[in-house]
Amino acid sequence: MAENRRVNANRRPGFSETNESRATLQRVLSAFLALGVITVVGILGYMLFEGWSFMEALYMTVITLTTVGYREVRELDTTGQLWTMAILITGVGTLFYAAVSAVEIAA
Repeated sequence: MAENRRVNANRRPGFSETNESRATLQRVLSAFLALGVITVVGILGYMLFEGWSFMEALYMTVITLTTVGYREVRELDTTGQLWTMAILITGVGTLFYAAVSAVEIAA
């Protein structure tokens, strides 16, 4: 009976082990895809709402997503302030989700 309980180092992973790791990887990839989408939408929003150039909008989106908050490109009106808050809430939440999911893969 003791022989049946030994672990075989050459055995293939079980069904649940494979599906769990695939699901975790899928969550990480989905989170990074969502971050890409949030970045593109953030850029387009600043260009549309504030009339900024692509580089100004990219800079503002990146410093907002990374919570650096170095300085604003120009003064924001109410729409720009609301847009920045929306990017912060969705982007930072997604960034934290991606980080936690990535750590789960390593564990």
